[in-house]
Amino acid sequence: MGQTFIVADDHPLFRGALREVLGSLPEEATIVEAADFDQAAAALERHGDADLLLLDLAMPGTSGLSGLALLRAEHPSVQIAIVSASEDSQIIARALDPDPQLRYQTADALGRDLVSFLAGEPIRARRIG
Repeated sequence: MGQTFIVADDHPLFRGALREVLGSLPEEATIVEAADFDQAAAALERHGDADLLLLDLAMPGTSGLSGLALLRAEHPSVQIAIVSASEDSQIIARALDPDPQLRYQTADALGRDLVSFLAGEPIRARRIG
């Protein structure tokens, strides 16, 4: 059986791009899309054994890092990769601080690093400045 990915982003074009990248992986994958925080939470309820949640922090239905904290608390076994256009070093540090296994990736770098991420190789947020 293939991997299950949840793509949670409020921009349909970005979700579509992530779907294309994930769909091009050699192993068959189930890809679930969520356009807001409530849909992301519902997707995790239905797919609690998902291999990876790709999560945008700035989505309707949540504010700041509160949604991330809630999803981590309710689904601690699901790996989360934060995908964001933000390169704000303070946000990155706050997002990663409580969980060293959490990974943060800027949207522009995600494509080239996704395969490495799924292989379990460490991906570090890029330092700004």
